[in-house]
Amino acid sequence: MPILNPQYWAPDIYYINGTWWIAYALAYNGWGTINGMLKSTSGRVTGPYKEVRTGPLTKQIDPGLFQADDGSVYYVWNNGKLALMNAAMDSLAETAHTAVPSTSDQIAFEGAALREINGRFYMQAAGDGGYGGNYHGFSTYDMYEASSDNIYGP
Repeated sequence: MPILNPQYWAPDIYYINGTWWIAYALAYNGWGTINGMLKSTSGRVTGPYKEVRTGPLTKQIDPGLFQADDGSVYYVWNNGKLALMNAAMDSLAETAHTAVPSTSDQIAFEGAALREINGRFYMQAAGDGGYGGNYHGFSTYDMYEASSDNIYGP
């Protein structure tokens, strides 16, 4: 089935391991999404860039990268999903985890980002105010954050 009306959503750019990477979501046929990643073949931010693999890295939305203080690189997406990447950064090296806070079933529902500050991990995500399952019925759109000493939480 061909991809109809493709749109790139939420691309982010990162400088990791001596080159530039662009993580992106490709939305198609309405709300279906696949996530991919481009790598600069020149090491310059201006590229040129090429796909790191021929198929998607994950499904769902809002992919990004996170490099831990120990140098390991994680793919982060959707509602706090994350997985260690392989050394070539062209596939996931483990089954995806979801960083779940101790007080809820998820941080929020999209736009996940991960940071490490002084050995503590901070997972952030965005969602409608008053999170409770009615994802687009509230009047605010808020940032949520959970922190842990373990990259996978809680």
